Amino acid sequence: MGRAAVRSAQGKVPEALADVAEAVTRDPQNTQAYVLRARLHDMAGDLNAAIADYSTALNLAPSGEALLGRATAYLRASQFALATND
Repeated sequence: MGRAAVRSAQGKVPEALADVAEAVTRDPQNTQAYVLRARLHDMAGDLNAAIADYSTALNLAPSGEALLGRATAYLRASQFALATND
């Protein structure tokens, strides 16, 4: 996941997404991988994928980081009622 974080910081979102997808495949219980992938999806403009990954992270291990990320993605997707629920 370190390489994905570096690539993300360099603006290499597609490459970072590929790295994180590999991390999720290796360890489907890795909540931080889902949170990072959600952020990358958000950066790429794919809010539905971001929301899905934040939701997966929340189902695995609820955290403020994932909850805030999902609420923010809901807001950006104009899904105000769902954002309010988060």
